[in-house]
Parts: sequence; structure tokens; C-alpha cells
Amino acid sequence: MRQTTQQKLSLAIRDHIRARGGETSIVGRCDTEVDMREYAPRKKLILLAAEGWRQYSRAYGARRARLAYLGGRDDSGIWAVRIPGTVTSIRAALAWLTPRAVREAQARGVRVIRQGDVYFVECSRGRDEYFGTTLPSNHSWAPGRWAMHTDHSPEQIAFPCRIYRQRPYQMGRNKRALRANGGD
Repeated sequence: MRQTTQQKLSLAIRDHIRARGGETSIVGRCDTEVDMREYAPRKKLILLAAEGWRQYSRAYGARRARLAYLGGRDDSGIWAVRIPGTVTSIRAALAWLTPRAVREAQARGVRVIRQGDVYFVECSRGRDEYFGTTLPSNHSWAPGRWAMHTDHSPEQIAFPCRIYRQRPYQMGRNKRALRANGGD
């Protein structure tokens, strides 16, 4: 049986999640694998999710757990980010990932450029500002307002800007990530 484009993309995203140390199944009473919940072919985006009972320990028992990822294909290839398991649509996933200040700027018609997981929002000041963040290790800022990324083409930002980062969950399961993100 031939696989559809969305099935191929879904499998490639699962492989990418595993390669980055992310979990793709909930192991418990009934093992559950993440599967496609929504597909946006024009944007090449897929929402993968799973819901089930995770066995934490004999003392703690099993609890309802959810996993969700937004993934897709862009100019650098396959990508995926973990999002809260309660997110049920691509639109909601994009809203969750995008910082509120960026969404508000877009609603006001302010220029915004996104490169990977970083947003450059035009500001009225004559200088650039890292607003409560530093650039991720795969980004750099070069003279002349060039945003450099290891996986994307350089982007020249033609205006003074504030720089914001997306807020994805950690890929894998560890106590620190679970505490920071409020569990599953």
C-alpha cells in the first residue's frame, strides 16, 4: 500500500522526535503511540498527539497522560517541537508557541520576522533589544542586523527590533523538565 504525503511526513517527524530524545509513546496499561490529529498541507504542518494511562510507579499508580508535538517541513528539513498535551489544533499550537508580545504586535500590524524559533519584532527605539532572552545557541546576530541560523538562510532585519524566543517544552522526560512544565 502506498503511503500518502501526510503519512510520510508524520513518520519522518516521529523519527525526528526520537532522534532528538523525545518520547513518542505513553507506556502504561495500554501503550499508545503518537499519531496524526491534524494536517495542514499548504503549511506542511502536522499535529501529532497521544493520550493514555502512564504507569508512574507502584506507589503513585497510573495517571492520565498526554503528549503532543507540532511538526513539519521547512527549508532546512523536518522539525518538531513539543507542546502541551491539551493543545488540540495546529492553530492553537502556533498560538501557544508564539510569545504573547509577538501575537500582540502582529495584531497591531507591527512588522515581525520569524527565523526558526526566534521572532524579530520592530520597535520604535533606535537600538535592538533582547527582550528577556538570549539567542539560542544555533542563532547569532551579525553586524548590519543579520540574523544567522545554522539551519536557515541568513535574514537581514531592516529595522530596530526586540527579539523573542518561542516557548517549546523539552523533548524528553526528565524531572527538571516535568517540574518546569507542570507534568505531562
